[in-house]
Amino acid sequence: MSTRQSNTDPLLPLQDPEQLSQEIRRCARIEAALAAPTPISVPSPNIPNTNSMQNPPPNPQCSVGDQTEPVEMSNNDLIQAILVLQRNTAKQLLAAQEAAQARAELKVVQAQA
Repeated sequence: MSTRQSNTDPLLPLQDPEQLSQEIRRCARIEAALAAPTPISVPSPNIPNTNSMQNPPPNPQCSVGDQTEPVEMSNNDLIQAILVLQRNTAKQLLAAQEAAQARAELKVVQAQA
C-alpha cells in the first residue's frame, strides 16, 4: 500500500499569503516602534514661556500703525500646509497606537511566561 494514497493531509498547513504578509508587516511595525520611540514634545500650558514674558506683546489698541501685515498665501499653499499637518498628525497617531499595541502584546506575553 502506498503512503500517497493513505496520507491525504498536506505536509505544511495551508496559509493565506495575504494574511501571512500582513502579519509580517505588523510584526515589523511593532519592532520598529519598540526600537526607536520618538517622543512628541508638547509644551505645557501651565508653564509660561520665559521669552514671552521678557517681550510682552504690544497693546493692539495703542499701536495700530506698528503692526506688520500677515504674509499672503495662495489657496494651494494653504491646502498643502494643511495636508502636511494632517499627514504628520496621522503618522504620530499611528506610531502612538502601534506603540500601545506593542506594549499590550508585550504585557500579554509576559503574563503568559
